[in-house]
Amino acid sequence: MYERLLELMNKKGLNNADLARVCNLSQGATKNWKKEFNPNKKSIMRLANYFEVTTDYLLGLSDDPQQKNTNNEITYLSNNEKKLLDAFKQLDSITQNNLVEQAEFYVEKSLKTPKNKSTS
Repeated sequence: MYERLLELMNKKGLNNADLARVCNLSQGATKNWKKEFNPNKKSIMRLANYFEVTTDYLLGLSDDPQQKNTNNEITYLSNNEKKLLDAFKQLDSITQNNLVEQAEFYVEKSLKTPKNKSTS
């Protein structure tokens, strides 16, 4: 599996230190991956997001870097959407429900508000 990561790094011209920096990972951990590729879940997600590949591809479970996961995981999100989803997943269920209600309120409100209303 490290070979696949190494291939992705080479395409972007990255070494282990660069990879650690751009993905906000421990440099010590990335050095050890050459011996034993065992990143934690958060690291795998950061790597997949950075290289714009699926986690399955990164882990060698798929040969298609853009194949959609069969477990209904959404893999084609913008960086802001990914950041928002990652932050959302860290919240407790009550806070998640509150945020969903607030988002629905703002969406509904924005749909009722005329866009680009000129002030003459």
